[in-house]
Amino acid sequence: MSTFFDVLRVYGLTAIVGYLLGSISFAIIFTWFFTKNDVRTSGSGNAGATNVFRTAGAIPGTLTFVLDMAKGAVAVILGRLIFEKFGAPGINDPVAASQIGACVAGLFAVLGHLFPVFFGFRGGKGVLTLAGIIFMIDPLPLPVRFLALLIVFAISAVITKTVSISSMAAAAAYPIVTFIRVITLHCQQPQVYSNTYWIIETIVAVIFGATVFITHRENIKRIIAGTEPKFSIKKKGE
Repeated sequence: MSTFFDVLRVYGLTAIVGYLLGSISFAIIFTWFFTKNDVRTSGSGNAGATNVFRTAGAIPGTLTFVLDMAKGAVAVILGRLIFEKFGAPGINDPVAASQIGACVAGLFAVLGHLFPVFFGFRGGKGVLTLAGIIFMIDPLPLPVRFLALLIVFAISAVITKTVSISSMAAAAAYPIVTFIRVITLHCQQPQVYSNTYWIIETIVAVIFGATVFITHRENIKRIIAGTEPKFSIKKKGE
């Protein structure tokens, strides 16, 4: 029988690891390294890759893009390892337990990105970190959900030329894509992908999708007002 301390140890450790990893703000680090400016006081004021591209250029923007995604993926891996090592208190389904570990670490990695302890609790919006989580959270070898959302994002980006709208379009699609994916897995292999698995995955997808909309409140206001900037990359020397 699981005790409160078992739950605290496993979930607490996973949450702390995910949060600290998410708190590494590559947007702030690389913008400061290349320009000696705080990205949060430039452009849109967001500590994210899009603003780094706009205000600091392609190299720091690309580094931020890649590493923000990578920390989401690493959080999922570490969350799974912790739950596989210590077990998930009260959960007998090993696949569900592994996914809970991934989701807990991923959720707190996003919170760390939004409220980084190392940078005064002022971070970015978590879209790329969430993308890295989605990439890793699907059963290998094919990240079906990530590819589906990438298509949604790309189509929206071509049509609107606006990163924020495209991000929210992908976020809105995520719970739907997740539900279809996990129900399909459950129907194909119910002994592996249990009811617990698909219910947890769907709930977490709704939370993640809602988080993107919450963090884009100001963007939504600018979109309604017609003042949301289109995507562009700062040219060298500008």
